[in-house]
This record gives sequence, C-alpha cells and structure tokens, in this order.
Amino acid sequence: CDLAHQYFGLRPDFIIPEGSGPLLPRKNLPAIGGAVCWENVFEHPFRSQADAGATAFAILSNEDWLGSDGLEMTQMVSASKLRAAETGRYLLRATNTGQSCVVAPNGKVVMGPAIRERAFWLAELPIIPAEFATTYQKWGWLLAPIWALICLLLLVENVFRQRALDLSSRKK
Repeated sequence: CDLAHQYFGLRPDFIIPEGSGPLLPRKNLPAIGGAVCWENVFEHPFRSQADAGATAFAILSNEDWLGSDGLEMTQMVSASKLRAAETGRYLLRATNTGQSCVVAPNGKVVMGPAIRERAFWLAELPIIPAEFATTYQKWGWLLAPIWALICLLLLVENVFRQRALDLSSRKK
C-alpha cells in the first residue's frame, strides 16, 4: 500500500502552517484551500484561505443525510458556485452521494456527473495565481456592515420624521 501511494503520488505530504490557511505541500505544488461539507456555505473560510495563498479549493462532503430529493444537494452546489465566484478560483467538490463537480471562477459547473450518479472521472483543476484577488474578496465582507449601517440610518431618520409629524399634529 505504501509503495502504491509513493508510485502514484497519492501520499499526502503537507507542512501544516501556523494559524489558519491552506495546507502547503512540501513539493513544489500549489496551495489548495479546503472545506468539509456544510462549511462551504460560509464565505470567511474561503476568503481567508484565498488571502493566505490558496490557488484553488477542494470540498469533501458526505451528503447522504440530505435525503433523496436532491434539493439540499442542489443548494450545496449553489453555495460552492458562490464561493468560486467570490474568490475567483476553481473549486472541486467530491461527494459520496451529492454532486461531485468542478466549478469555474465564474460560478459555472464545468464538469462532473449528475447527483447520485456513480462515476469515476479525471478532473483538471486549473490553478489561479495566489496573488489574484477579486473585488469581493478584498472588499465584499464590508457589504453586511454597510447595509446594517444604512438600515440603522433609515430607521433613525424614520423615527425623527415620525416624531416631527407627531409634534406638528399636536400644535394644530
């Protein structure tokens, strides 16, 4: 078994970096960011790994617990499409029962079998330069606080407007 791993190059050989970020291979290979199952619905792990030098992503997932209708599995693929587009990197999804696929940086599934289809396929995962960053990767995390501030300002403005209307109606 050890000889087969060495012969085919499948032996994991990683240097675990300090802190968070993608695993760094000892050989001159690109850094691949990773996530497991439902972690792909959260943007922070992907953004932080891309900032740390991830050139592509791999998601490993057991989606058998999602049921047989495929709706949740489709939702998981949709989250993966969003993560690929946010970071501008290719993403490989490998699942036991869900949809295994390669997602391009534009969010399109470029290859892979259908949901629950048993298949073996050779996938090429193009590498994006580690220093590349999308606008969303750089500034997108500010969207939620900005919208929260806008909502707060609109709420305060509405309170003051309502108060002014109440005061003007009392004077009459």
